[in-house]
Amino acid sequence: MLANPFVVFILSFGMVLLIYQLGWSELYLPLSYDVLLFFATTFLSAGLLARFTSPAIQNGRGYVAGLLPHYATWFVIVTFVAEILLAGGVPILLVLGGKEFYTQEANAVHLHAFTFWIVFSTIRFADFIYSRNLRYLIEAGLPVLFFGLLIYRGSALMCLASWAFIFVICNRSLRVWHAAVAGALAILIFYGNGVIGDIRSPQQEILIGEPTKAFKESVIPRNFFWSYLYSTVSIANLQLTVDLMDGNKGTVAEFVASEFLPDTISKRVLPLLNDGISSNMGNLVSRDQLYGWEQPQVSPGLNISTIFGRSYGFFGWLGPAIMFVALCSFIVTYLILIRSSPYRVPALALLNTLVLFCLFNNMLVSAATLPTLIWPLLLPPWKRSPERATAESSRANHGQG
Repeated sequence: MLANPFVVFILSFGMVLLIYQLGWSELYLPLSYDVLLFFATTFLSAGLLARFTSPAIQNGRGYVAGLLPHYATWFVIVTFVAEILLAGGVPILLVLGGKEFYTQEANAVHLHAFTFWIVFSTIRFADFIYSRNLRYLIEAGLPVLFFGLLIYRGSALMCLASWAFIFVICNRSLRVWHAAVAGALAILIFYGNGVIGDIRSPQQEILIGEPTKAFKESVIPRNFFWSYLYSTVSIANLQLTVDLMDGNKGTVAEFVASEFLPDTISKRVLPLLNDGISSNMGNLVSRDQLYGWEQPQVSPGLNISTIFGRSYGFFGWLGPAIMFVALCSFIVTYLILIRSSPYRVPALALLNTLVLFCLFNNMLVSAATLPTLIWPLLLPPWKRSPERATAESSRANHGQG
């Protein structure tokens, strides 16, 4: 059941709602009854859908390791080297040397966005889990290392999340020691995330997130506040939006463009729609402005608000309800598409990762995330893996005998 995307939805959002209750930020508002009722309703619906889709969830049997050719590794390495050359050096070293991260980020080329680093890492980790070939684990770790050097912690965390889902799919259940190891790794990842946060924005968590006196006086290392902030601020922004907005902003056209078109397209369409709003309704909306209205934020720059946050501003609770139906429809459709794919195990792990990251944004329109789900549908089994070749040879010999 832990491999089911609908169970992932319940556990991920439920866990963040619980963590939110720690109240470590002065900026956070108490969760209102309508917010809690909405999530309770979606959890109940997701639970029913989890039972309905359970036959379609692959249990991990039949996955063949090593289908992805070894030269795919060189493709990842070459694109990383190109990123370094275009950046003028290793980004994490440049920032540690005094260069401002966001200035550097604005001039970055992002070649990795057009590659399949996350997909490659996920497939190679699946290869390792199913074959125990250490080479596959080393290759799977390359994108994680590269994302770290590029200071893209979100992408690195997506790789690690997909690894966790591969492990769950393969084992079908978790033992007590699995949970203990997972807890220890989560602590290390949260701490590392805080360290990278300090590198990107030194000492800014106090100004941005306003930790409470109780947190500052606790024995918890300061770096953990970054992870708390990033994991819960999306819920805080959703709550703030519910408190401050009446749900009558924008138009149906803007809603469709904003919530259902890939963001590389919507960034070009929305300014045109806003220009029409300005001329027809007299609103002072710049042609360069992406949205016709601003979503409330608990702190400047912290603009994430789950897959549901912005949709509330358009139609009230009808907006998040539409997005939940869209997410559920997407999950069911993708499960149907991958049921006979040779990469169905990593594809399911990547789908679960997308659902997990809907905690932060509408990942259904993310041009940086959607390709990770498309690649497994396009990748052919270019070659027989050593494991499959051995199995076929064994069957042939047995037949001859």
